[in-house]
Amino acid sequence: MREDRRGFLAGLLAALFGIPGVAALLGGRGTRGRWIDAGPLDALPDGEPRRFAYEVAAGWEKRQRACFLVRKGDSVFALDATCTHAGCMVRPAARDDAGGAPGAFLCPCHGGAFSIDGEPVRRPVTRPLARLETRVTGGRVEVRA
Repeated sequence: MREDRRGFLAGLLAALFGIPGVAALLGGRGTRGRWIDAGPLDALPDGEPRRFAYEVAAGWEKRQRACFLVRKGDSVFALDATCTHAGCMVRPAARDDAGGAPGAFLCPCHGGAFSIDGEPVRRPVTRPLARLETRVTGGRVEVRA
């Protein structure tokens, strides 16, 4: 009887702590790949980036991530807001930014710049902004997190 109870408790503890523990070790991969509603396509002006923030699982925690949605006609793409040079958050360039063009992205940390398509246009940036998978379903934009 005592061994049965010990085996049962060991199995119960493994079930309770094993699954979340494995998920934590994998970095919350079970929640990746989900589609997140980013709003109606009609709300995005053509050629003007809009910031979109969303949560991702990071072990036991949830962290905020950000991307920029860019509409070109009936299609939309998403660019990760993290600079590929040093990990700072990029921002859309204003018309009066030195060397900036409307729709371009600037990194405030080291002055790097990206085109509206996320391609590097000013050093020290040498790699493009990461693209996130997007789709338009029923007139709504979705981003895969």
